[in-house]
Order: sequence, then C-alpha cells, then structure tokens
Amino acid sequence: MPGRTVELRRGYSSKTDALWGTVAQTLRADSLEDFFDRVPFQTVMPTARDRDEAIQMAASILGISRVGPIPLFAFEVRFR
Repeated sequence: MPGRTVELRRGYSSKTDALWGTVAQTLRADSLEDFFDRVPFQTVMPTARDRDEAIQMAASILGISRVGPIPLFAFEVRFR
C-alpha cells in the first residue's frame, strides 16, 4: 500500500544490512512483457542494454518464465 513503511533485507540474519523506505507506488502486471511495457526497463535493470535483455535478467532473478502470463506485483520504494 502506498505510504507504508517497509524494511528490505536479504533474509533474517542481518539487520545491519536492512534498507528502510516508504512504498511510493504499486503496479500489477500480467507478465514481464506487460510490466516492461509500463515501466522503463532502465529504471529496473539499469545494466540491461535493451528491453529484451531486461526481461531476460528479471526472469532469471525471479526464477520465472520470460514469456506467457505470470501475474506480477511490483512496488517502488523511496529510501530514507
């Protein structure tokens, strides 16, 4: 929910590496293609050379198929 405070970290072991922020906005998408049609790939995958490479990278990170309907929920966090 926008406005909500969130804590992001890699697992439960290290609280010192936590990042704190506020949810700025949320987005539901039906697939990675749908997501990257609505969000510029450079803002999510800045090292990707193009949209297709961003889709491939995101699919690999998330462990999902790069094509087809896969419901996604994304959120933008503004860090403190």
